[in-house]
Amino acid sequence: MKERNILEIVEDSLHVSVNKAPLNQLSKQIKLHYKNEGKESYLPDSYNRVFIKLVLKPNDNSLKLEKLLLKVITTYKEANIMYKDSTDLGIMLDYFLDSDFSKIPPPPVS
Repeated sequence: MKERNILEIVEDSLHVSVNKAPLNQLSKQIKLHYKNEGKESYLPDSYNRVFIKLVLKPNDNSLKLEKLLLKVITTYKEANIMYKDSTDLGIMLDYFLDSDFSKIPPPPVS
């Protein structure tokens, strides 16, 4: 995965390569990512490689995730991105799981 293919959402900001934009520009950034066609070197060269990465903190709850997912899906649908073949909406979750693996019991002995 190349960094330029990622449209990252962290808190209330969009991270596009080394650039940062407010979340209210999500529609504009989605269109730029999907319609770039190699014009800008810091954006994806193909709409087939684009995906959105949602970065959540350990104390974020499922309601925040739900709202963010609905916003992304709704904005994507409203962007009306159409090509001859299908255009997938790829979403990746980045969520730190604070697990203590020492508390997991060993498997049963057979």
